[in-house]
Amino acid sequence: MERSEEMPVQSQIVREKFNERWSEYAKGFEDFRAKMENPEHVVHGEVTISQVHRAMLTDRYIIANYPKKSRVIEAACGNGFNSCYLASLGYDVTAFDVSETAIGQAERLAGELGLPYGMHRLSDHTFLGMLEDKSVDAVIALGLMRYLDDGARDFIYRQASRALRPGGVFIVSNDNLLFEMFALNEDTIRFWSDTIAAFSGADRLFPGRKLEEVLAENYPLPRRQYAAHSVSRNIRRHAENPIEFHKLAGDYGFRTAKIAYPDTHMLPPLLEKKVDIMELEKLKARYCLERAEGDWRAMFMGSEFLAFMQR
Repeated sequence: MERSEEMPVQSQIVREKFNERWSEYAKGFEDFRAKMENPEHVVHGEVTISQVHRAMLTDRYIIANYPKKSRVIEAACGNGFNSCYLASLGYDVTAFDVSETAIGQAERLAGELGLPYGMHRLSDHTFLGMLEDKSVDAVIALGLMRYLDDGARDFIYRQASRALRPGGVFIVSNDNLLFEMFALNEDTIRFWSDTIAAFSGADRLFPGRKLEEVLAENYPLPRRQYAAHSVSRNIRRHAENPIEFHKLAGDYGFRTAKIAYPDTHMLPPLLEKKVDIMELEKLKARYCLERAEGDWRAMFMGSEFLAFMQR
């Protein structure tokens, strides 16, 4: 694996868990291609819906703004369904992922599509540090930042800014901090505790106790449920506030062109589990992408957001 230093413990856990996950999950490309051709195509499964929708918004932006043969780097490419799709359209794509299982699947898919061998690399985020200055038109990082520590995220933003040509774009997804208001689980309590305490100092009104404990006693909410293969069961995920994200982007020399919400929840997640899943997926197929941009309600209903940052 290409990396400049010993992998941190958190990164090792992420790598191991994603190796397990990709061993069980090899979908993506056919659903993605079908959805790109027909927006009414219904995608099944929460994980696939999220991956397909954010990749669609990403690729629509690239196709609309950058000509074929533009150089694209995809970080955390997973099983390669998005990198292979862009490459099949004529873009010059290099992709990497920390999971050996995912890269194996990606290279097999590339071979089946007649794409160049070796376009997928086994590497962690330090791969970006090997890119030449102003040599890339687009950098993509979907579903990655949530699992990284502060140092790794800082490295990625700095290296993407350095490697992009003027007018290039960094398309990155982050967990949406504001979604916790909509989630109605223990994370909602944690969100309001952190927000209120940081803003008002109201925790002083309960000497010797944490505000989170007081809120939980008075507003009991169910605990979030994790799938068996979920990385989030082992690592607390990082989230950003989409309202203030332009400040972070500006610190690295980016201008935020737009923000989108690729997979809005129709209901709080625990309540979604109680409805007809097929009807829910049909509803998402009809409305999610249509309302991913331009409506303030998506800001709370989307569990993650895409930031399109121009260099």
